[in-house]
Amino acid sequence: MGGALRYFGRDVGDLASVIRVRALALHGVDCAIGAGANPMVARMAARRVAPGTTFVVGRGEEAAFLAPLPAAALDGVGAATARTLCGYGLDSVGRIAAAPLATLQRITGVRTGRELWERARGIDRTRVVPNAAARSLAAERSFPRDELAPEQHRRALLSLTEELGARLRGEGQVCRSLAVSVRYADRTGYATLTRSRTLGSPPRTRPRSPRSPTGSTSPSGSSGPGCGGSRCARRGWPTPAGPPASSPSTRRTSGRAGSRRWRTGCGRGSDPVR
Repeated sequence: MGGALRYFGRDVGDLASVIRVRALALHGVDCAIGAGANPMVARMAARRVAPGTTFVVGRGEEAAFLAPLPAAALDGVGAATARTLCGYGLDSVGRIAAAPLATLQRITGVRTGRELWERARGIDRTRVVPNAAARSLAAERSFPRDELAPEQHRRALLSLTEELGARLRGEGQVCRSLAVSVRYADRTGYATLTRSRTLGSPPRTRPRSPRSPTGSTSPSGSSGPGCGGSRCARRGWPTPAGPPASSPSTRRTSGRAGSRRWRTGCGRGSDPVR
């Protein structure tokens, strides 16, 4: 943001506030903004604050910011990796940073171990590429009330599929991985199911697979988990976007769907039916 800071004559915090106010005024979106010395720290900072606020991690403050966070909060650490790390007592980012590199590599593998070791120290070698293609696309649908009708579930799923397909085609991208999530309104806490599938090759056309009149259908052609006798709540569908179809390289793409109570909305994510 060096050029933007010089152009506007403001520091990072002031510029972030300007962006937030403009997003609210022009688009009605009250967003949370995180700022840091690299993209990873900025993303993690944004996750720690509520919408309508800004969190700036100054240069040199990365270690103090990251150390108390749980291992699962570290960029690139999923649920399975977090459980593995916690099993070895590495339950915080600070402990991961203090662990020897060789130990992390024995636990998680050579490449992953080095990435975790660097990220826990606030090191991110990712470059900011202007106008880069999105790595993922997502959409979400929520029902206005707990919904049991399979036809309504299928209608929401097909709507999400059409929306994501149109967005991918509009941006000249292809999908490599697809994910759907369904959240059930079980009254005791929202149980969520997620499923994902990585395609052997990016499809250029929509498959014409037969649909069961009673079973649920997923875009990948396999039947989803369905809702059974449970009440489905919010349904969302995030799909990671891939590289342009004309590009020689292929990006990983995924999609998700989330569900809680059926309310209409749109968001980003990855897995088969929630």
